[in-house]
Amino acid sequence: MSDTTAPARRSINFALLGLWVVSAGLIGGGFWFLSSSNAAFADFMTNGGTDYLEYVSLQSNSTLGGFLVLAGIVGVLVALAVHARNHSAAALAAPAAVVGPELEDDLDDEFETTETPADEATAAPAETPASDEAAPATETETVPAAR
Repeated sequence: MSDTTAPARRSINFALLGLWVVSAGLIGGGFWFLSSSNAAFADFMTNGGTDYLEYVSLQSNSTLGGFLVLAGIVGVLVALAVHARNHSAAALAAPAAVVGPELEDDLDDEFETTETPADEATAAPAETPASDEAAPATETETVPAAR
């Protein structure tokens, strides 16, 4: 097995590509639908149209066009979130730098002592705490409380 690592070949995420295409199509188609419906609605109102069914139909088409634009924007936001997640996952999965042998030798030098902290504690002379009788007595002054 060789020590060289080849960079991973990037593959095309067709689902994400499809999301971008559909989102762009929804925004473009929704904008066209919204614009044409608003133009027809304005023409209907300017001519003094009295057909209630046509009035509601044109108003509904304008609303539908707005919702198509909104769905396209949501699709773009989802695609951006997927790109951000994929980018962070790729950064975490990047291979770590290989430590060279000269650095490994330097790191081993720090830990070559054979003594343990327990050995050092037993080798140190034990100090006995001084008793209260051996300590010089000090008087503490009492200050009268202010009234």
